[in-house]
Amino acid sequence: MWELFQKTADTDQKILSCRDPTGLYPEDTLSAAWTAILGNLPSNSAKLLTLLSLVDPDNIPDRLFSGGVQLEGGFAFLRNEFDYREAKGPLLNYDIMSQTTAGSMSIHRLVQSTRLKNLSDHNRDEAFNVMLPILATCFPKQVLGSHMHERWDYCEVFLAHVLAFD
Repeated sequence: MWELFQKTADTDQKILSCRDPTGLYPEDTLSAAWTAILGNLPSNSAKLLTLLSLVDPDNIPDRLFSGGVQLEGGFAFLRNEFDYREAKGPLLNYDIMSQTTAGSMSIHRLVQSTRLKNLSDHNRDEAFNVMLPILATCFPKQVLGSHMHERWDYCEVFLAHVLAFD
């Protein structure tokens, strides 16, 4: 049974396209519901969700957004802890995102797929250009060719997000 729910783009599309089997609501699909909810998010919450959709959806550390990157324009809210938490509020309230006590968060893969599917090329490029320096700042740097085994615990936190970043 578990194989039916394994993550693939094809599986995501099939799940998101599931219609009401009774036929009472032929236009209502899971994708349409998520699109409506995501379309009504406050601006900063929508921008935060877009950034979160570019990385691995599990165990996204809060410290990803406290790395000291100087963000300008529409993403400057991430520089302020209060504004960042305020942007997270609607995502938590709608259960779009879950927060753990360990300081990390997760978003559902179907929400991630829906968000990315509905982004314009401009908004996706803008988010990519914001997220790239955030990831680059957070990921540990190799110094003078030294081995990084002593930094593995820190690398491990961000590795899945760097690998998933697209």
